[in-house]
Amino acid sequence: MAKDKIKDNDFEIIIPVFNEGNQFIFLLNELIRKITFNFSIIIAYDSDKDKTLQLINNFRNKNKIKLVKNELYGPNNAILSAIKKVEAKHFFVYMADDLQNINLINKIYKISLNSNHDYDLIIPSRFTKGGKMINCPFPKNVLVRTGNKIVCLLSDGITDATNAFKFFKTNSFNNINIKSKEGFTYALEATLKMQLNKNNIIETPAIWIERKSGKSNFKIIKWLPYYTYWLIYLFISRIIR
Repeated sequence: MAKDKIKDNDFEIIIPVFNEGNQFIFLLNELIRKITFNFSIIIAYDSDKDKTLQLINNFRNKNKIKLVKNELYGPNNAILSAIKKVEAKHFFVYMADDLQNINLINKIYKISLNSNHDYDLIIPSRFTKGGKMINCPFPKNVLVRTGNKIVCLLSDGITDATNAFKFFKTNSFNNINIKSKEGFTYALEATLKMQLNKNNIIETPAIWIERKSGKSNFKIIKWLPYYTYWLIYLFISRIIR
């Protein structure tokens, strides 16, 4: 795998994986074909037995990929393990089953180049005008929408703090202390802490379609208390400030 240090003006895309199927190779090919700027991919995995690793080993453009093994277990920790290996000034966190938002990566890249704003965090939002969440199972749909509405009321109008697909300025992310260990709660925690730190944040519409291939690693009941914790954190932070 590629280990060369990339240039300061390049970007890295983190993708957590868990026994992905052949569609994942299609995603990698589409990223390489459609993305218009220089980038590398960091793939974060839990186990050496993960079936995704064999797919990557046979991938013809594996020089674009760095592998990072999760220091603990689960998607949240896989993402955080990969972030520790980021060498670029900016990085994306992207999902292994998201085939519809590759062009949005290009749009976010262009937004990030706006020197008048110098964004620390760009959030693809499913709930802002123009965004959509399609085929989401009812329980997950209700919880995700309700949680984000609460955040929107308590924050300065952030509509999709829980979306794991995000763009960060590396230094700004490293200036916050992420404590989350479960689910994809890093996304909610980072958004809340960066807003409380008055970092420069913007949202852009995104469309999310629930995955049809492979097995979703989203565990509603197990992860709900961890998401609730950060909602309470935001509420208390607003009161004491």
